Amino acid sequence: MSAGECAGVVDSHKSNLQQFIEIAFAGIGPPLLSGPQACRLYDIGRNLPTVERGLLEFRLADTETAVDLSVCFKRDDPAIRKSGHVAPMVEGGRIWEQVNHLTSEWRREDSALGRHTKELWWDFDLDRHDYAEYRPPSIFLRPDGSNLDHLESARKGSLLIDILAPSLGHETAARMNRRLQQVLEQLTDDVGLSYLGLMLPREAQPLRIQVSPFRIEKLGELVDMLGQSECSRAIHGAARLCRSHFDTCVLSIDVADSVMPRLGLELFPRQEGRAESINQFLRVLTSTGLCSAGVAEQIRGCDRMMTPTSCAAEWPQQFIVDALLE
Repeated sequence: MSAGECAGVVDSHKSNLQQFIEIAFAGIGPPLLSGPQACRLYDIGRNLPTVERGLLEFRLADTETAVDLSVCFKRDDPAIRKSGHVAPMVEGGRIWEQVNHLTSEWRREDSALGRHTKELWWDFDLDRHDYAEYRPPSIFLRPDGSNLDHLESARKGSLLIDILAPSLGHETAARMNRRLQQVLEQLTDDVGLSYLGLMLPREAQPLRIQVSPFRIEKLGELVDMLGQSECSRAIHGAARLCRSHFDTCVLSIDVADSVMPRLGLELFPRQEGRAESINQFLRVLTSTGLCSAGVAEQIRGCDRMMTPTSCAAEWPQQFIVDALLE
C-alpha cells in the first residue's frame, strides 16, 4: 500500500515526514503493521516537517498489533529552523490545546520551558480499534544538561514540573512532583532523569519518568523498593530474560495518584556483535511465545541502513536536493 493510496499525493517539492515514513515502512506489512495503521501514520506525517530523529515502536505479539510514532523536535533542526515553528496539526479540543500551547512555549528560547529543555517529542499512540479518531500525542521533554545524577535529576525534574504547573493544574503538578521525588530517591548516583513524559491523551494522564543508564540486574531490586508487588514476578523474569543480551536500559515508570504497576524497558544491543545479539534475543522471545515468527522475521529485515539504491520505495528527489544544499 503506497502513501498515495492512503493519504493523497505528496508535494514532491516540499519534503515532509510522510515521505520518511513511506521509506521506513518499505517492505513492512502484516503482522507487524496493518493497512489502516499505515494510512493513519502517513496522514500524521503529512502534517509534520521532516526531522532528524524519530522512532517507530511495534508490538511483538500477533495478538496485539499496534504501532507508536515518536517525533523529536530540536530547535536547531534545519526544518524547524527554516519554518520557525512546529505547526499545530489540529485546532480545537482541550488536549490538543495543551499540546500546541506547550510546544509553542518550548519553541520560544526565552521561555522557562525553552531554557530548561533540550528536546521536545510528540508520541502518537495509535488507537488499536478506532483509526478514524485523531488522537493528540503525548509530550516528552528532555531536561537540559548531560550526565545528570539522581540529585541533579530531582532538581531538574521538580523545576520542569513547576514550569508546567499552569498547564497541568497546580494540584496535579504537586502530586506529580511528589511521585517523581519518590522514584528518584531510589536511584543510585550513576542513574539520572532522561525524559519526562506527559501522557495527556490517557485517561489517568500519568507522568512517565524515564531514567538511564539503568543496569538490568538492578530491576528487581528497584521494583521491590517501590513496593510494586503486583509486577515484581514479571519484572524479575524480564530481567533474567534480558541480561544475557543487554547490559543497560532506559527504564520507564508511570506515576499518577501512585506509582503504577507497570514498567517499560528500552533495550539497546551491545554494538559489538549487534546483529547476532538481536537475532539471539528474537529467538529467545519466539521460543517463549513473546514474539511470533513472522514478526521476528520482519524485525530482522528492518535492522539495516537505507539508501536510495537499497530502498524498496522510491527515494524522493527532494531528499537528494536537500542533502546537496545543506
